[in-house]
This record gives sequence, structure tokens and C-alpha cells, in this order.
Amino acid sequence: MADNVNPKTTWVLSSPESFLTPFIVKAIEDSGVGKAMSLEYFSSEAKSEEISDRVVAVACDNVDIQMLKDKSADFNRLIIIKTPGMQKVDFDCQTVEVFTGWIIGTGMTGMPMRLLKAINSGLYFHVDGVETGPREIVHAADLAAAIVALGLDENAPVTVHFHDGTTPRLKEIAEAFATRLNGKRIYMLSRRAAKWVQTLLGTRDLYDLTIEQTSTTQPTEIKGVIPRDTLRFIMTHNYGNEDI
Repeated sequence: MADNVNPKTTWVLSSPESFLTPFIVKAIEDSGVGKAMSLEYFSSEAKSEEISDRVVAVACDNVDIQMLKDKSADFNRLIIIKTPGMQKVDFDCQTVEVFTGWIIGTGMTGMPMRLLKAINSGLYFHVDGVETGPREIVHAADLAAAIVALGLDENAPVTVHFHDGTTPRLKEIAEAFATRLNGKRIYMLSRRAAKWVQTLLGTRDLYDLTIEQTSTTQPTEIKGVIPRDTLRFIMTHNYGNEDI
């Protein structure tokens, strides 16, 4: 996107410690659509100093909801990446809620990282005869691109479901992670054995994950954003020093 399309946009990022933040900053820089600052340092005075025509705030995990609420009257739009247990709040600006599944990428957190570490340490097992439901996943870089697009689109929907559309099963995700880990082998156990072993190891949450029946939603089309096949990417991409 050219600089003159929207040159006076300030992006307020609420969670500087989130693994998503570097991806969002890079998407902003690559698109040439303004500059980013943290929620902590944003104020009406900062808005005036930046001479911004438009302020777009982005909220994800570990956000200070009260601070976000208190400053929301100075936002033109707030994009919220919804996470389980996030407090429901009425903000004083236009709000776009983004629902997504597992967010995968360098520095990822939560259950995707839990699964990756378990595979690497040999604590994750496939369960024979059990097939989980399809799961929504998305690469962090594509989610960041979607956030920028939603922040600039005057006609953006208020509710967005965003994922890469591949909806793989857990076994496929685990095998992709294992491939990324230099072909780490994942062993297959019977359901009874897997439950016993992982209860004994204190990793019962991994067993529960292998039998979880999930469902998916149709992803929302976002203008200018075509998400990659996340698993194919992580299995084939040659990561370099410039990757995040």
C-alpha cells in the first residue's frame, strides 16, 4: 500500500510483550501506512503531536483492559484479537472483533508452543483410533496483515473470523511441527496407554488435546489478504536471520 493512501495513521499497540507485536509492527512498516506506538505512552496529547488523522488501536493477549477503555475515546477504531477469557467491555470507539484459532509463528505461545515442546521432548503421542475435529490455524504474519487491512478499511465488518482455511486435524499439525524439528518421531499409543502414560507424566492436558472434538467456521474474506497454508509454510520455509 502506498504511503499517500493513509499517511497519518497512528497504530496503538496494547501488548508490547505479545509475540504478535513484532509481526504487527513489520506489517505496518511493510505497508507504509503510519507508525506504531505503545498504549502505555499514547494520550490525546501524543495524538496531537503526531498530527494523526486516524488512530487505530490493536488489543491482543495480556492487555490492560481498563487502560484500553480509558483511552478508547481517542481511537477511531479498536481491533481486538479475541482470546479465551478476555473480559467483555464496551469501548468508546468503533470496534472490530477478530476471532481466530491457533496462531503459529516464531515465538508463538499457548497450546501451539506447548505442543511443539512436548513433541521435541517426546512427551506427545498420537492416539490410535482417535481422530480429532478440524482446527483453525493461521500464521502470525497473515494475522498481522489482516489487522492492518481491517484498520484501514472504512467498511470493515465488526466481527471477523480469520484463519488460513486449511482446518487440519491435530495429527497433521503435530506431524508438521515434528518435520520442523528435524523429523522428530511421534509414537503411537492406544487410547488406554496414552491416557495412563500422560496422566503418570503429568501431561494429561496433552492427552485431552488428542481426543478433543473441535469445529470450525468459514473465514471472513479480507481485502488484499490471502493467508498462506500455514503447515506447508512451516515445513518448507528456509528460516533466515531476518525472519521473525
